[in-house]
Amino acid sequence: MWVAWACAFGLPMRARAQGPVAEGLPSDDPWLETVQAPHEVRLIDDDTAALENVLRMIGRARRTMELEYFIFEPDRAGRLVLQALVARADAGVKIRILIDLNPHEMEPGLDAYERDELARHGIELRYFNVVDPMRFWEMGFRDHRKLLVVDDEEMLEGGRNIADGYFGMSGHMNYLDRDIWIKGPIARTAVRGFDRFWEAPVVESPRATEEPVFVRRASSAAASSSKGRTRAQDEAYYEARREAFKGCQAAARETLVPRQADLELRRRVAERGGVELDGSPVVAVHSITLAVDTPTPGEAGRIVTPYLHRRLA
Repeated sequence: MWVAWACAFGLPMRARAQGPVAEGLPSDDPWLETVQAPHEVRLIDDDTAALENVLRMIGRARRTMELEYFIFEPDRAGRLVLQALVARADAGVKIRILIDLNPHEMEPGLDAYERDELARHGIELRYFNVVDPMRFWEMGFRDHRKLLVVDDEEMLEGGRNIADGYFGMSGHMNYLDRDIWIKGPIARTAVRGFDRFWEAPVVESPRATEEPVFVRRASSAAASSSKGRTRAQDEAYYEARREAFKGCQAAARETLVPRQADLELRRRVAERGGVELDGSPVVAVHSITLAVDTPTPGEAGRIVTPYLHRRLA
């Protein structure tokens, strides 16, 4: 969890932030820092405008991008985001994606097949807190952060994950959320926090997929295997696994290639979302505090709640 606290929103400023304060240049503390320098800020409530904003930010990237989400699904909205990321990666932008394993489903939205395809374009993907289901007491420590940073210059945080339900596109359930877009030096603080999550012990890279291998035994074709199958049954089982593997590979690869439906959806998002986004005001903010919980389980790693208690007091 984290929160950006901006003076421009009419919040009380008598209780100053307890973290370090810098005049335009961030300090060494990515968990709790106040930067007193000019920033541009925009609040985004409209769901289509929110997706348009994400896609525009990705399109503006020239050097680096960091993305961190609890949920990242390769659905309609996710396809647009992934295709935009691949386009920038192919143009030389270094991109890192950190997503939670999402223990409710016991698998991430972006699986190892997507990881392999993204890696072909130079995009790195890692998972937060991969836990053995038998160690259920460790499963509650999740990464609910939502973050997009472009070129260390602009950042997006808020309540939206990358999935249809966060952009008004789900036929089942759509959420009401808010994003805050910020342009200014506080973005460098967010990147340093991302770096510490990226290298944390609870974060790991997914294993590369491996095509099934058929091991030929010296026994006769009619002989039973150790699992009670004949050679012919073993071969049929292998072919089925191999076909399933190839199918998953093809599906992951297809997700990254714009199809006609994707192009039409992108046009609609640009038209409607662009009007809403361009109509939302950008305000000037001269002091922003970024408070971020750490990738350490337990109360010792909590930063946001104690900070908010101090501010409210």
